[in-house]
Amino acid sequence: VEVWDIPTDDLWCRDSGPTFVKGADGALAVSLIQFNGWGGKQAHDNDARIARRAAEMAVFARQTDLASDASRLWLELDPTSLQAQQLASGAAASSARIEELETHLASALARLGDKVGPALLGLNRGLARIPDKALIRRLVNDLTQPYLDQPEAHFARANAAYTAGDPAGAAQALEGALRLR
Repeated sequence: VEVWDIPTDDLWCRDSGPTFVKGADGALAVSLIQFNGWGGKQAHDNDARIARRAAEMAVFARQTDLASDASRLWLELDPTSLQAQQLASGAAASSARIEELETHLASALARLGDKVGPALLGLNRGLARIPDKALIRRLVNDLTQPYLDQPEAHFARANAAYTAGDPAGAAQALEGALRLR
């Protein structure tokens, strides 16, 4: 048992925070108990931050699986939090959960709407920890597919192609970006 000190207002983290359990197969499972302040009659800022604090502490303790689960909970509770999105993506990348990472990033990009351009430019930097450069290229191509009407999507593809060792593919993608400028 590991005890973490997380400030609360009125509740015990045991009652309102995430509970992490490891199954017989070693897989980490999580249960979220979200207390609603007796039907919204009380608001407690610290109690609402429990998932965030658990995610931060798991990262600090270098517990990747725990950080991944806690960041997903934090994101469920606060879907607009940029910090939660970054932490969830980073945890998925660090633990090589590629399908989860792709789903999360696709959802985050879609939420940005017409402000997606800068995020597309940052895709390669965000995926740089993954050693398989061909995999990064596939991810970038999949993630940019809905945004091929924007030059930033083509530039992201060019960067991924070049890093994967395909300068001709990079040049072709850059031409696509220039056509849109």
